[in-house]
Amino acid sequence: MIKSTLSGAFLRIKNNMVKKIKSENSILEISLTGRLDATAAEDTQNKLLSLLKEEPHQKAVINCEKLDYISSMGLRVFLRAVTEEKKAGRQEPVFKKVGEGVYEVLSVTGFTQVLEVEKAYRKISVEGCPVLGEGAAGVVYRIDPETVVKVYKDRDCIPLIKKEKEMATLAFLNGIPTAISYDIVSVGDKYGAIFELLPSKTFNDIVSSDTENADKYIEEYAHFIKNMHAISIAETDLPKSSQRFLEYLEDVKDIMPDRDYRKFHTLLINSDKNRHIIHGDLQMKNLLLCNGSPMLIDMDAISVGDPVFDLQGIYMTYVEFDKEEEDNCLKFLNIPHDLALHIWSKTMDIYFEGMSEEQKQYNKNKIKLVAALRFLRIIHCSDTTAKALEPLREKRTLTQISTLLKVVDDICICKTIE
Repeated sequence: MIKSTLSGAFLRIKNNMVKKIKSENSILEISLTGRLDATAAEDTQNKLLSLLKEEPHQKAVINCEKLDYISSMGLRVFLRAVTEEKKAGRQEPVFKKVGEGVYEVLSVTGFTQVLEVEKAYRKISVEGCPVLGEGAAGVVYRIDPETVVKVYKDRDCIPLIKKEKEMATLAFLNGIPTAISYDIVSVGDKYGAIFELLPSKTFNDIVSSDTENADKYIEEYAHFIKNMHAISIAETDLPKSSQRFLEYLEDVKDIMPDRDYRKFHTLLINSDKNRHIIHGDLQMKNLLLCNGSPMLIDMDAISVGDPVFDLQGIYMTYVEFDKEEEDNCLKFLNIPHDLALHIWSKTMDIYFEGMSEEQKQYNKNKIKLVAALRFLRIIHCSDTTAKALEPLREKRTLTQISTLLKVVDDICICKTIE
């Protein structure tokens, strides 16, 4: 009887293995397998601490994908590993791919608040699922009548998914209808965010398929944008919209006349006082009609600033890109050139409703100026731009910026729409 018990204990220790997976770029990855209970705790701790001490690294990643169980003694092993890493002057370890059972123990005991823990994500397949849309960050699939998944192209996207959820929640709490993800899933070798979206279509798909009634949806689109920009946040940790464009300005400083650079820099700095919610990519592909009501998606680039930083994106989408590359809107949005121009024109008429034509034009010049900076940066820094046309495009855009800077004294839109 005693022999049997000892044999069982020995097997449980053997089954709980600590194994080095790899060590590269100052990252040491170690796997834990089996049951981390009172019987296995001491042996596991000794092996784990030994590996952490002997293998050169700056950060340890503890892979818990095959860890089936953890007890209070096992929790102490985790804490000891963190303590020893801190003593050695290294970064705090991350415990990743933690299964449901182990994660629940860590959560109930409060360990998810004091340790860096990444839960193992449910695996799903999108094979055969219809594609609802595709953007720079990912592809959206409908996986059932009420649910969609946004599969991100970047494999290291977990922080981005969490940030997008945080931004969407903030926007929602400030009165902007938006979809908020409720789960992160594993899709092949990528990750995705799950959203509950009842049968819906993007405004882009509606307008492109029902051109006869396009004006109705353009009006709803324009009013949605105007209402969103009416929201101002007093205190927030959101980044400033102007900061991104100040970085763009620095990227093209070497090709821009110093006089233009200095004035543009001042205009961007002076826009900082405005703290309206800025989406970052307000094209119709990112606005859904869900149960008869508009709902905004793709919230990862939310910031605060002046509406000009959103309106420049609309101008770029429906005017500038199509002007530079024939049939760009038809290729990427399934919208012909004339309809794209109409979307821009009618949206601005509604957005600046009640203003004189002179006021409207002045605001459009502000939008075109900020858009020109973004376009210049794309030309100057992007590898995808046609290199043969680059000098000509740079010259034309620099001339446009100089011309607009002579007639624009500020880039703020908000004071004219409030």
